[in-house]
Amino acid sequence: MRMRIICVPQAGMGAWAFHDWQAAMPAEVEVLPVEPPGRNSRMADPKPTSMSELVADLIPGLNDYGAFDKPYVLVGHSLGAWVAFELCAAQIRSGGRLPSLLIVSGCRAPHLSALEHDNDTVQPAISKLAEEEFWTHFERRYGCNPDLAEPMVKQMVTPLLRADFGIVEGYVPTLAKGRLACPVLACVAAGDNRVSAAQLDEWMAYSMTDEAFRVQTFDVRPLPWSTPHRYLLEAPAPFQSFLVGECKGILSQVDATERAAKVAAAEAAAQAAAQAQAAAQAKAAEAAAARSAMSIATLLEESKVSEYPQLDDECTVGDWLRVLIEQGRPALISRLKDLGFSKLTERQAIASALGKAHREGRA
Repeated sequence: MRMRIICVPQAGMGAWAFHDWQAAMPAEVEVLPVEPPGRNSRMADPKPTSMSELVADLIPGLNDYGAFDKPYVLVGHSLGAWVAFELCAAQIRSGGRLPSLLIVSGCRAPHLSALEHDNDTVQPAISKLAEEEFWTHFERRYGCNPDLAEPMVKQMVTPLLRADFGIVEGYVPTLAKGRLACPVLACVAAGDNRVSAAQLDEWMAYSMTDEAFRVQTFDVRPLPWSTPHRYLLEAPAPFQSFLVGECKGILSQVDATERAAKVAAAEAAAQAAAQAQAAAQAKAAEAAAARSAMSIATLLEESKVSEYPQLDDECTVGDWLRVLIEQGRPALISRLKDLGFSKLTERQAIASALGKAHREGRA
């Protein structure tokens, strides 16, 4: 698997809501459903009563799994959208990897979390209502689910729903606007009366740039008793197809980044090799220069010249060698005479010794 889709469910739901999504994704993509505490496989765990408790519970398990170690898309629906947003906030605080794409579905922007912005103007707060009244308003919002028709089933799930709606009703965002350094995609099903288009557009406030924000609407047909708000549960196919395209785009970007990194690494290696070669050549030249730095005293000793005139400090074997190479032996012998070497045999011996030292690479 080269990337992940981390899926956070809506209020009252668990990881099972996304269990069949893997079959709709490419082989390179792993679907990782999040199981909040207090439901399904975590039924015995205490139910969080605040967003901070919920996020603090989820982060360690996600880190232990390595959920953020690969490029990932973070998807949250309804309450799950705010949870996904707060997971991003936690990643920012810890310096962790942000998602390649944050998808927030069926939920108004975090700064509109106050109950005064809830689209249910009849009864925006339902978590503390008596059971019969709670279910009256719950079903008015989301439809009469036949799976929850039995009184015993309602009694079983009411504590979880109360806890989750309590989180919704008391939520205050922890991340300021303009802080999300990742693309944000706000999604909604056409006809979802739990969020307005204007409320969805307000998610743009959290992107660092307007270009990093998009809105996508899906046309779905809910079940006869249901509402469009439940589209990710009941009719996820259009969203899944769209998500496949998003993942392919992200993987293409990953491939391009990896190719660029390989090219940069190859160029850096070539530059390092060139620098190493230049350093070796410089070292060899330095060594050669050290070897060829024959003193006049050494040259005269090899020439068996024991006494020689007082020479100028700027007079070097290199000067004599240039004369020998560029002008020839007679010119050097003449030059040595000018410097005070009066004996022809000595000048000839010096020229011979200098030629020999040059051939041997010592001068």
